[in-house]
This record gives sequence, structure tokens and C-alpha cells, in this order.
Amino acid sequence: SALTDRLQHTDTMIHPHLASDCTAIVLKYLRLLFKDRFGNNPRHFALPFQTIVEEISQDLGIPGEKIRNVLETAIYLKLITRKDDHIQILDMKKLVHYTRHVKKQTEEGN
Repeated sequence: SALTDRLQHTDTMIHPHLASDCTAIVLKYLRLLFKDRFGNNPRHFALPFQTIVEEISQDLGIPGEKIRNVLETAIYLKLITRKDDHIQILDMKKLVHYTRHVKKQTEEGN
């Protein structure tokens, strides 16, 4: 039990997004994925939901479940859309604004 607690504490020290709200970093990375693949106007393009989850998880070291939760919340807030199991960003400016807002709220909470 003590060893498990120490390992979990070490994980938190090594990767702060495991214990904190990772919304801002996941949404920022989502934007970067779309810009990298589709340029400055990704509105008419979509990526598979699971591919996004796996890539962000592998690149940032955040569990897929946390990433799925962030994406599902973004869908609920209509920041992104999900159709035929693909994600699309319809308004990049709106997503940027929300990401910055969440980041600011997270920083103020610490």
C-alpha cells in the first residue's frame, strides 16, 4: 500500500497532468494536430476520434480516458463536432478562446 502511494505520488511529480485538469493542454494539442495536417483552415476536415485519442495519449503521456472525457465535454459544449466517429473543428477561434479561458482558470486555481 505504501509503495503504491509512493509510486502514484512520483507519477504526479513527473507528469502534472495525471493529477490535474488536462483540458487546456489536450485542446491545444487537438488544435495543433488539425493545423499540422490541414493548415490554417481545418474547418472542412475531420480526423477519427480514436486516432486523436491515441495520438494525444502517446505524445503527451495522458491516459486515453482523460482525453476522451475532454473531447466529449468539448463536443457537448459545441466546440468540436463528432460525426461518423470523426472529429471536426468548426470554429477555431472559439476553440482557442475556450482553451485560453480554461488555462487561465486552471492557473488561478493553483
